[in-house]
Amino acid sequence: EITEERLLEMQSVLNTTQYDHAVFYQNALEQWLRGDFTNAVDVHNYIWNLQDGTVGEAKRLLTPEEEVNYIDQYFR
Repeated sequence: EITEERLLEMQSVLNTTQYDHAVFYQNALEQWLRGDFTNAVDVHNYIWNLQDGTVGEAKRLLTPEEEVNYIDQYFR
């Protein structure tokens, strides 16, 4: 589950480790820390492409109802 605590932890790791795409990750985390997840599909697919993904390309954000159901199913 994406929580502020986890985002801050990811930001801390990013600030203490060398990553090839650090600027991209930092920008994504900053947006998410502001509560704006509208870039989630782009972030997912960017990382998916970096890892030569072949299955699981994101097409759209979940609807609010789908998001609640997903959280209930996997985190509650």
